[in-house]
Amino acid sequence: LKEKGALRQACQAWRQILAVAPGRIECAEGLAETAAAAGRHQEAIDFWCQAVAHMSKPAPALLVSIGKSSHALGDHSSALVFYNRAMEARLALKSTDECDDVKVLIGRSLYASGNQDAAIQLYTNVLQREESNVLALLEYAKEPPPAPFTPPLSKTTQRSPHHSPLGCTLSAPAARDRLTI
Repeated sequence: LKEKGALRQACQAWRQILAVAPGRIECAEGLAETAAAAGRHQEAIDFWCQAVAHMSKPAPALLVSIGKSSHALGDHSSALVFYNRAMEARLALKSTDECDDVKVLIGRSLYASGNQDAAIQLYTNVLQREESNVLALLEYAKEPPPAPFTPPLSKTTQRSPHHSPLGCTLSAPAARDRLTI
């Protein structure tokens, strides 16, 4: 059904199958992918975790998907856990894999959680191996997050009763009444 573009019907079928056969991994994965594509990342994580519960060795791609949804929810520490598990699983399958794509994702979560130096070091390591790694280049080129702006207030600054928080002075009571924040 999914290949025919009938995604809603596919989701209904997957849910019905999972109700009677919770171990059908492909159904949980299909629902997770659909939820993630729709921006429902917590629901996606729940379905992926349901699939993982029925696997002896979760596929690295599945762990990466959970990491991406965790990152999208702002749960960077969970994203890092799943990215690291994915990297370990990939290395167990193929010891020559550098896992650069996963390292870039780890860097993305480190960067978003405020650890920009560690993220930049990861991107640099990836780019030293493969200078044309597009994902690493894009992440490396990001601007640092802006520092929160707090306007300084001097001790001598006095606010008039007609001064609005928007920085303008209102001279007439009618104008003050029209100002809504």
